[in-house]
Amino acid sequence: AKKLVEEGIAKVWLNQRSDGGFGSWTSSKISWLYISAYAVMTLEWAKRRGYNVDEYRLSLAVQFLKDRLDHPHEWEETAYGSQTMAALVLTRLGQPPKNHLDRLYKLAVHKVDRSHGEYDEMTLYAEAWLMEALFLAEKNSPRVKELLRRLQNVAVETASAIHFAETMRESMRLMMHSDERTDAIVLNA
Repeated sequence: AKKLVEEGIAKVWLNQRSDGGFGSWTSSKISWLYISAYAVMTLEWAKRRGYNVDEYRLSLAVQFLKDRLDHPHEWEETAYGSQTMAALVLTRLGQPPKNHLDRLYKLAVHKVDRSHGEYDEMTLYAEAWLMEALFLAEKNSPRVKELLRRLQNVAVETASAIHFAETMRESMRLMMHSDERTDAIVLNA
């Protein structure tokens, strides 16, 4: 198993771009916030379990997440799932981006004026990631309790299961998202 993890880490590094972010493929010219957050989450997981992770390259990836949160590309301005995942990963690394956690929380719980352009509602899985990030940063703050309440209110329970119904959007299909993924993320959080 150790060899498989080490080979996996090496494959992740193959997709790192010169800006510190990660692309979909080794030949990708563009770094994506979502893919970069996943890559850093994977590398952080491996590092926490004692695997060798190149600290310099990881620091470049962490800086990419911070920079992209501060200055998202046009197509990522309303990609709240990607932004929330990046904020969670940074928080897990002990570097919570407070201003972004505050901004994302406001988006999650308050109505937003949609008359001034494109707006994507925050997904349930993004709210779950946000709840986890806020818990790590603030423990049992009122904001964590409010997000937990909101998630509990949308839970659909049957005699043998619990499900969190998510409205599918085209952007979620592009990430190969599924209802089961939402369930797993919410239950993990």
